[in-house]
Amino acid sequence: MKIPFVLKNMGWIFGGLLLFCSCSSVVQTDGEEPLTYQVFYDHLSPYGTWIEYPGYGAVWNPNIRGDFSPYLTNGHWQATTAGWAWVSGYSWGWATFHYGRWYYDNRFGWLWIPGYEWSPAWVVWGSAADYYCWAPLMPGIDVTIIYDSWSPPPFYWNLCPRPYLTHTHLHHNTIRGDGVRPGTRINTLRNFQTTSTHHLYYATGPAFEEVQRETRTTITPIPIETSKSIPNRATSTGMRVYSPSIETPEMQQRRSAKPIPSVYRSADMPRQNSTTPTIPDIQRKTQRNNIKSLPQERSTKRR
Repeated sequence: MKIPFVLKNMGWIFGGLLLFCSCSSVVQTDGEEPLTYQVFYDHLSPYGTWIEYPGYGAVWNPNIRGDFSPYLTNGHWQATTAGWAWVSGYSWGWATFHYGRWYYDNRFGWLWIPGYEWSPAWVVWGSAADYYCWAPLMPGIDVTIIYDSWSPPPFYWNLCPRPYLTHTHLHHNTIRGDGVRPGTRINTLRNFQTTSTHHLYYATGPAFEEVQRETRTTITPIPIETSKSIPNRATSTGMRVYSPSIETPEMQQRRSAKPIPSVYRSADMPRQNSTTPTIPDIQRKTQRNNIKSLPQERSTKRR
């Protein structure tokens, strides 16, 4: 099924600051080694290809056979004290489902745009009839803005029957985004917490008490525990996540960087129009510095 390039003709209208916040707890991001884009490059290169993409800079394309959908394939939702967190079965999931954003391109498929801020999941949550719904947040979109006039493209959404939200094999019962009927009304859930680095709001998902009723199970949120090692683990007592301190572009310039991985190519695509949301300046500056060190290998390979 060919999916239209959704950003081509989409207008973005934002209004007002978000005034909704369910609680004041903050996700911790402590650790000894600072997180830089170099860390992303080094750890993700064996599992995908880095691409210079117009408007977004260096983005990552995972090497996955068959269908892949972020926040659906090879993972499940876990209730934590920071909200519903995505537990990924991929070794690289620590980065791509807790930092940065996802964007769909007709040529490459799903692309991950690196980001500095950690959260349990960078998604927008919603509900539709008997379904819980979620969709990856696109670059330039966050919940500090009321997006009543904006919603993810229909094929970004995942619709899961409410009783199955806590299942570990979530994808067996979830309607993939490209199966969502046009015109399906999805009401956005406005439950939020904040991150600690830049105090950004993120969506925490449906209330635990409600999910207990819908799933007829006991929901016991586990604490988020920061770790100095990269692998994420979720047990009955806590979810260990790699969440180090953040190093700003200015700080990175004072440090000597290792060479950027050589697996790199250009998207070789026309730049998007001015209505395309772009990544924050703090991320764009960092990517620009890293891109200068990347080998200029251009590819005409098409998928």
